[in-house]
Amino acid sequence: MWDGVSEDLDDVVGPEWAAAIRARLAVESDARSRLLRRFGNEHERCRPERTSAHDLVRHVLGAAPPPQPTAEDWIDALRMIKRSHADLDTMECQVITQARAAGLTWRQVAAALGLDSARAAQHRLTHLGGRE
Repeated sequence: MWDGVSEDLDDVVGPEWAAAIRARLAVESDARSRLLRRFGNEHERCRPERTSAHDLVRHVLGAAPPPQPTAEDWIDALRMIKRSHADLDTMECQVITQARAAGLTWRQVAAALGLDSARAAQHRLTHLGGRE
């Protein structure tokens, strides 16, 4: 999502936050690389950007000897879980926004998401960072 984070980030969020974001992305990138090396297939290793965090976690969970997941593999998998959550949140925000633009009511959105009310669906979008 933030591949090639530019120096403009400093201007947007300030140097301290920008440094923290870059550090987090570096940790995530290292985790992704290690998991691809240990558990990815040849296609995934050649095109790592096409392998989702979710897929990497599934590889670790489904690993059969060899290799057995190490403690570091489990830590990396947990880091990918965090990425998967962020990716799903972004996707959910986009789907809600586009569904509303297509004419769905808040009540319909709420029902589809298993929420109790239109207000809960609106709150969900706000929580995800969307605006309506």
